[in-house]
Amino acid sequence: MAKPKSETSKPKQPVSRRLGDLLVADGLITPEQLQQALQEQKGSNEKLGSILVRLGMLHEDQYIGFLSRQYGIPSITLSQLDIDPEVVKLIPVQIAKKYEVLPIKRSGNTLTMAMADPTNVFALDDVGFMTNLQVVPVVASQGAIRQAIDRLYDVEVSTLTDMITAMDEEAAVDVEVMEDEEISSKMNVIELKESADEAPVVRLVNMIL
Repeated sequence: MAKPKSETSKPKQPVSRRLGDLLVADGLITPEQLQQALQEQKGSNEKLGSILVRLGMLHEDQYIGFLSRQYGIPSITLSQLDIDPEVVKLIPVQIAKKYEVLPIKRSGNTLTMAMADPTNVFALDDVGFMTNLQVVPVVASQGAIRQAIDRLYDVEVSTLTDMITAMDEEAAVDVEVMEDEEISSKMNVIELKESADEAPVVRLVNMIL
């Protein structure tokens, strides 16, 4: 009697191992380089291709070209793009880092998004639901996406920080330092207790008013 298929079938290889074998079959790396990269990958969430590129065993253009052929979708070089900051804002930085994706272009109701793993349906579904746009994936290397996220979103965060700092400086100039007697005359004990539970900015505004 034949055994059930689940018992006789061999376990699937890890994704990195299968990808590595394909790279070896294409002649892009050697079996020894694959073993070294797999060893380097242990204990990290860095993709095999990014490790091979970082170690100088594989050129980035070769890698994204390989991914493009494997997945059947276009590849892109992020360092050559001038991405509109308004497009970047379509995806929060937390989501971009979680899925390692980057919005690069919007045309009507279509959003072109660079992905290190274009087979990640969770990323495609989440971004599509969040933006209410049809997401079209293109391939880019993990390292390039990480660098672009740090560069583009840091600019946005830095701008926000500068605005907050400017507001703080203006507030510091406008706030008049009051003596204890003046504070007591303007705010009773109940008001102080209520203001203690509020956010610092709200407390500051209440005191000024």
